[in-house]
Amino acid sequence: MNLDQLEVLDTIVREGSFSGAAKELHRATSAVSYAVKTLEDSLGLELFDRSGRRAKLTAEGEAVLREARRVLERAGGLRSLAASLRDAWEARFSVVVDGVLPVVPVIRAVSEFQSLGLPTRLEVGVEYLNGVLEVFHETDVDAMVALDLKPEAGLSIRALPPVEMLLLAHANHPVSQYEGRLTPELLSQHVELIVSDSSRSRPLSPLLHLGSPHIFRLPTFAAKLQAMREGVGFGWLPSYLAAEELKNGSLKLLDHESGSRWELRPQLAFRREAPPGRAGRRFLDLLTDQLYQASQGEAPPEKR
Repeated sequence: MNLDQLEVLDTIVREGSFSGAAKELHRATSAVSYAVKTLEDSLGLELFDRSGRRAKLTAEGEAVLREARRVLERAGGLRSLAASLRDAWEARFSVVVDGVLPVVPVIRAVSEFQSLGLPTRLEVGVEYLNGVLEVFHETDVDAMVALDLKPEAGLSIRALPPVEMLLLAHANHPVSQYEGRLTPELLSQHVELIVSDSSRSRPLSPLLHLGSPHIFRLPTFAAKLQAMREGVGFGWLPSYLAAEELKNGSLKLLDHESGSRWELRPQLAFRREAPPGRAGRRFLDLLTDQLYQASQGEAPPEKR
């Protein structure tokens, strides 16, 4: 017994004949008759009295029809529920991003999402290094943007545009005045500005830490930039954050023996068993687009 047989039974009664049901269902009359016969065989009952010119429901057929219509109504409700779940906007979507990302594209993605007027409550948090992973794995956050993720079972990972890091100091700082290539020994005499891992339980070494024992820990890269402007120390900054200062000459790119430029690789990730819903996908697409637009005007790889 299956739903198709019950639908055929209901259509025959509504249309008044096997041929009418065949026309309504766009089937041959023989196919309609076969569906009824297999239903009768599965139930062990005769549903139609075929002794006259027109088949009529038996008493058993009347009882089966009533129950069949209840089953069909429930099946219709189930289909409607499934369609609603597929198309509905989730009540909440949350994402945690690494603070090395440029904030303007993130703000624009949030603004675009809010302008859509969707019923989904959006939550965006900022952490650093392992702090991103800690929040993602230990809370109910739906997605994350982390740095240099290794392949991990159960995660879907999407590459985002790289973030260029530059080793900088104020133009008047002693390390900027040094003639020749800087060494770790020379830098160890000066204050290194760092933004630390925000993880509470498994912090990593500060991002691109050069090993100076004189450390000034700052909560954000914006605060780190301000400290550099004041000539407090040297350190790594995202190139997008230091563009104005490099242009006007207030900050200087340092010539370090291990290099003065580094690329970080942000990646977007979410759990395969709990992928983003309709609203989540919309926000992540907006975020990806904004990050690529901010990165030399490039489009995401799938849109090139």
